[in-house]
Amino acid sequence: VRARSAVRFEVLDSWRGACALLVAVFHFPAASALSQSPFISSSYLFVDFFFVLSGFVIMNSYGTRLSSPDQAKRFAIVRFGRLYPLHVFVLGAYVAFELLRLALPQLRGSGGEPFTGAYDLGSLIVNLFLLQGIGLEDGLTWNGPSWSISAEFFTYLVFAAIMVSAVGRAWVAFAAAAVILPLLI
Repeated sequence: VRARSAVRFEVLDSWRGACALLVAVFHFPAASALSQSPFISSSYLFVDFFFVLSGFVIMNSYGTRLSSPDQAKRFAIVRFGRLYPLHVFVLGAYVAFELLRLALPQLRGSGGEPFTGAYDLGSLIVNLFLLQGIGLEDGLTWNGPSWSISAEFFTYLVFAAIMVSAVGRAWVAFAAAAVILPLLI
């Protein structure tokens, strides 16, 4: 059986880019009329819209190509390769800043001691293993917005597992969704 080729939905790429940009603007620390507007102050909601669009794109691209554990493994490696390098680079910048604060006490300002609170070593390990988005921490740590990268990666793993287990058995995917989705909500 020949797999259908994935269709590229260019307009969805534009929407995903707009969502990512709006979420970035939401996180930008600036006080202005624009950043204080109701639209920008509610732009965190575009994370959800981005996830829905990305889910549609991933399903369209990989839905028919994930029929064996080897294909799921390759999918997970490719997804990890797209997310982790930037994540670890930004995390490294945060670690470098904490090291700088440790070496130069005048940079501490009114903040806590370096490598404490949301920047402690335990949280660093959780972030290194991309586990910060699955509820192991009480709040956001290190690079706060990176929780979404963690959630995205583990959602990819669940998707791949469902697709592999549902080959020839669509009911498995529906049963898994019926069990998993209420837990996620």
